[in-house]
Amino acid sequence: MKQNIFDAIAGSMGTALPIILGIYAIGALFVGQVSFKQSTMVQGFWRFWGWQILGHVVSATGVFAYTWLIKLTSMHLAFAVYGGLGFVAVQVFGAWLIFKERITVGQWIGAFLVFAGIVLIALTRPGPTGN
Repeated sequence: MKQNIFDAIAGSMGTALPIILGIYAIGALFVGQVSFKQSTMVQGFWRFWGWQILGHVVSATGVFAYTWLIKLTSMHLAFAVYGGLGFVAVQVFGAWLIFKERITVGQWIGAFLVFAGIVLIALTRPGPTGN
């Protein structure tokens, strides 16, 4: 049976690949969202579109990484990590640290609960689906 390049890479990297893909997908989601926000803050047609294009290209590569991630692990875990940790990363690191937006106590509690929920999902997940 002929093996495609993605299966060959996955076979050679073992359990490190899903971790790398998850980190990359979250990072790409973060960079994309920050780029979109930045595009709303600049003056000029070309600066706006430069940030928009950057955000879309980086976000698209993150979606490709996420797609590969759901091939390697269960969808509920992959989506919890990508969607949940991506949300926390954008809210905490993007909004608060980069753009200096005010985060209320309720929002901090919510971000912590999302993070705690993802940890619970990861710790109690069943084995890989074998797809």
